[in-house]
Amino acid sequence: MSEALSHPAGLGDQRHTRHARFVPIDLGTWPRRQYFDYYFNKIKCRYSITAQVDITGLMQAREGRRFFPCLLYLLMAAVNGEPTPAESCSDTPAAKDEHSRSSVQMPLPLPEGGWPGKDVSRTFRLSMDAEGNLGWWTFCNPVYTLFHQSDCSFSDVWSEWTADFSTFYSRVLEDMARYGGVTGVTARPDKPGNFCSISSLPWLSFTSFAQDTYAESRMFFPLLRAGKHYEQSGRTLLPLSVCVHHAVADGFHTSWLFCRVQHLANVAKLWLR
Repeated sequence: MSEALSHPAGLGDQRHTRHARFVPIDLGTWPRRQYFDYYFNKIKCRYSITAQVDITGLMQAREGRRFFPCLLYLLMAAVNGEPTPAESCSDTPAAKDEHSRSSVQMPLPLPEGGWPGKDVSRTFRLSMDAEGNLGWWTFCNPVYTLFHQSDCSFSDVWSEWTADFSTFYSRVLEDMARYGGVTGVTARPDKPGNFCSISSLPWLSFTSFAQDTYAESRMFFPLLRAGKHYEQSGRTLLPLSVCVHHAVADGFHTSWLFCRVQHLANVAKLWLR
């Protein structure tokens, strides 16, 4: 989404949450203003889309690492618009070749001049600040659920995002160990305002998953739900559901997110290192 933004003049106009920056949107020049008003104020609408993501590349590349932290990184890298190593200018020719062979062509029309991933991914980091101003975060942190076998309940935990996989993987393992025994809805306090909710249903493979808030909500971050992965024709498939607010994301944007997740799974050997 190509956004017209009001650039803060100084640090006093910028909002920070654990090193992420909240960038206000100038609604007067924002191309999506009409659609936002329509789906936020008139036809209040959230929707869910479920697709089967081929995670064969991820499963082959993880080499003994725990599955969920790897999946958590993959999903958050898509939401945060992080480039793969082969998409950065510092990459080696070998990595670029692997990226080219593994790349999935996005079967979606692009606006004239293309559409950089960072701009599209902002769609999934839109939020309102305490004063009700709309803007986007430079990145989001994952909030995920831990299951308690003792009473079959769950608790929310969050981990601090970093684009460096090894650091992120270690942080998630540490947080899971530290808060895994804490019961109640919230295991880790002080959840930051820039978050993306991710949970897993490892007992069930599904073809549809609908989730919505009962009351009106300013929750614009996507809700990501993964099911039980399964084997089919020699490939490993993962049910993934994305629930979003139509005020900020159309079918195109959500389709882009699925395509990005699929691409990052295909080239997992480039970032799982």
